[in-house]
Amino acid sequence: SGKKTARADFLFLLLYGILAAYTHYFACVAVAMVYLWLLLFLFMKKRAAGKRLTDRGSSGDGGAGGTVGSRLKGTVICVGISAVSYLPWLYVVASQVRRVKENYWILPLGIRSLGGCVKFLLKPSFSGETVNVIIAVTLFLVYALLAAGAVVRAVKRERKQETEQGDIRSAFLPLSGPFVLCGVVLFGFVASFCIRPVFIYRYMLPAVGVFWLGFAVCVSRLREKKAFLLSLLLLLSVTGLTNYASYSRDEAFKREQMSRTKQELCRIAPEDKVIFNFNQMQGTLGYYLSNETFLWSDRPEELIAEMFDGQGSVEDTDTVRKWLLKGETVWFVGSGNAREDVRSLWEEQGIESTEEADCLLERYWFRLYRLTLRRQ
Repeated sequence: SGKKTARADFLFLLLYGILAAYTHYFACVAVAMVYLWLLLFLFMKKRAAGKRLTDRGSSGDGGAGGTVGSRLKGTVICVGISAVSYLPWLYVVASQVRRVKENYWILPLGIRSLGGCVKFLLKPSFSGETVNVIIAVTLFLVYALLAAGAVVRAVKRERKQETEQGDIRSAFLPLSGPFVLCGVVLFGFVASFCIRPVFIYRYMLPAVGVFWLGFAVCVSRLREKKAFLLSLLLLLSVTGLTNYASYSRDEAFKREQMSRTKQELCRIAPEDKVIFNFNQMQGTLGYYLSNETFLWSDRPEELIAEMFDGQGSVEDTDTVRKWLLKGETVWFVGSGNAREDVRSLWEEQGIESTEEADCLLERYWFRLYRLTLRRQ
C-alpha cells in the first residue's frame, strides 16, 4: 500500500510538472525549483540516515535509509523523464529567445523591483497606504522569523539526535515555499540581465501556492502560543476578506466598463480603418473587431499578425490623408501619453482627432478618436 501510494505520488508529480512546464516558462522554472528542493532535501535526509547507521556501527542501507534512497531515485527518474519530455519544445524556446532579444515590451528591472515582489505577494488592499505597508512588512517578518525558527530547531534536534531520523523534515515545508519562489524570482532577474527584461511580478504566480503552503505550515506550529496564533489568524482573516472585497469591486467595475466599451466599439463599422499606437492594444482589440487595423510607425507583432487578418502598419501622415480624401472613416485608438505626440504630429499636417470615448478594454485604458481633415 505504501509503495503504491509513493508510485502514485511520483506519477502525479511527473504528469503535473510536465503539463505546468508546457503552460508557461516561469511555471517550468517553478517545477525545476520544486525538483531541486526535493533533491536537496532527500540527499540531506539520506546523508543523515547514513550517519545514524555509522554512529551505531550498523551497515547497509535498509530501513529509513532505504526508503529515502528509493525516493531519491524516483525523484531523479522524474527529473530525467521531464527533461526528455521538454526537448521537443526547445526549438521554440530558442526561436523565442532570439525574437525577445530584438524587442520586448517588459520594462527594465532594478533594486526596487525586489520590494515590488514583496508588495505583490503581501501588500493588502486597505484604503490607507500606510496600513498596507505595515501589514505587508509584518507578514514578511513573521514568515521570515517562523521559517528561521524552524531551521534553528531542526539543527538543534539534529545535533542532539533527539529523533530516529533527525529532524530535517521539520524545516522542509516551511523553507520549500521561499526556496521555490526565490528561485523563480532569481531566474527572472538573471534572464532579464543576460537577455533583456523578461520578468514581471505576476510571473511569480506558479510558485505562490507553494509559498503560502509553507506559510500555513509555519502558522500551524504556533498552537502552543495561542495568543499570538489567534492574533495572526485574525490579521490574516481580515486581510483576506478585505482583499476579496477589493477584488470583487474591481472585477465588477471592469465588467461595467467592458459593457460600455463594447457599446462604444459599435461606432466602428466593419469597413472603417483603425490606427493604434500600442501593439498590445492592436492585438487585444483584434479579438473584438474584424476591421483592417494599422500600427502607427511600427510593425505589428508576428504572432498577432498570424492570429488576426488585416493587421498592418502605417508610417506616414500622407497615407492617412489619402484615406480621408477618399471618404473613408478612420479611427485612432490612443493609448498612454504617447498618443498626444501622435495627435500633435497629425494636427501639424492638417489631420484633426476628435475624442469620442474613454474606454477600458480588459486591463487597458484607451481613448477613441475620429480623424477628419481640417477645413481650409
